[in-house]
Amino acid sequence: MFDREMQTMPSRYYLMLRLERARGLLRQTPMSILHVALASGFASQSYFARCYRANFGCLPSDHRQAL
Repeated sequence: MFDREMQTMPSRYYLMLRLERARGLLRQTPMSILHVALASGFASQSYFARCYRANFGCLPSDHRQAL
């Protein structure tokens, strides 16, 4: 039912929620990228960076430097 209504799998939806939260933290706080990753539910900075790049097309550090 979730797939039909949201047109994505629950795990993918949850990942996107975490990444959106991380992007907000990168924009609005001076937290380190490691702390942003942990606060967003990622177990490691490297996994966070891979997911971030796959979804937003840049690394979290690139995004922060652009601000």
